[in-house]
Amino acid sequence: IQNRLDYVNGVFFPPTTTSIIQPCEASIITAFKLNYRRLMLRKVGGLADDPNIEKLDTNTLKKNINMLHCLQYAKDAWQSVTETTVQNCCWVRC
Repeated sequence: IQNRLDYVNGVFFPPTTTSIIQPCEASIITAFKLNYRRLMLRKVGGLADDPNIEKLDTNTLKKNINMLHCLQYAKDAWQSVTETTVQNCCWVRC
């Protein structure tokens, strides 16, 4: 595998630094994930209300939610993470 990943440079954090570095990131990522899930659930809820869809299962979701939707939701979810959220998550570090 190493030979095929010459363009990737892996860097490991020193031991016991995760708790110092990650809390800021974890809170921001949590806000992003909540926004993304909200958007995805809104789409799924819309599909559930669609009279043309007989059964809402995995195959139906695959047919009605594509990668473009997911990327749009990711963009919208990130734009919904406010500057205040970032500042509140990182006030100790920033």
